[in-house]
Amino acid sequence: MIGVEEENGIPLRPFAGVPVNKVDAWQKDIFAKCKLMRPLYTPIIGVDELDGKTFIIIWCPGGDSRPYSSPKTMARGDKERCYFIRKSSNTVIPNDDELKDLFSLANRTPFDDRVNHEADMSDLNYTLIKSYLKEIGSALYDTADNMAFEDLCANMNLISTLPEYVKPKNVALMFFNPQPEKFFPCTQIDVVQFPEGDGGDKIIEQTFVLCTNSSGPRFAISATRSSRNKS
Repeated sequence: MIGVEEENGIPLRPFAGVPVNKVDAWQKDIFAKCKLMRPLYTPIIGVDELDGKTFIIIWCPGGDSRPYSSPKTMARGDKERCYFIRKSSNTVIPNDDELKDLFSLANRTPFDDRVNHEADMSDLNYTLIKSYLKEIGSALYDTADNMAFEDLCANMNLISTLPEYVKPKNVALMFFNPQPEKFFPCTQIDVVQFPEGDGGDKIIEQTFVLCTNSSGPRFAISATRSSRNKS
């Protein structure tokens, strides 16, 4: 989010915002810098307002051609290219082992971002999507009724982008299908707690299994719970 100062990762109020007369020029500058990446990558850029201030929002979903390299610096004539990774809250150049891991991960599309070939657009519930947009205060909530359902889902990055083969992604079915167990049978969530901290010996484990009751709504029940020592 461009226009928000931070200190130790915490946004500082009052927000500075972006000068209105700079919004267009700064967006063009962002696109120009994106063209320096290889392969080409273009993020989703939006302009929003809060507390009477204007902000530029940059959303960077995982690309299909990752990893992406960029110039090491923005200095004119700098032709040295490199990759960057996130480690905790830092952006760093990976070492040799981390670079190998980066390329290994790039060969696997995250499960959430995979297209579900067994589903169709009709499996996404418009009411659930609208409720979600309202709950998070999204600007899409006010315009959703005036756009095609497919365009709405594309704006939310919920579907494949190939016009001749439009299918929901797994994340869309997890969030916006009334019966996700239809597509993800035997799904469970394992929660592990370390009550004494990361260095402690005690572990508390609990498993939640996705189920439905007789009337249809989904809910999670605790299947197992255990407390033990690491040893």
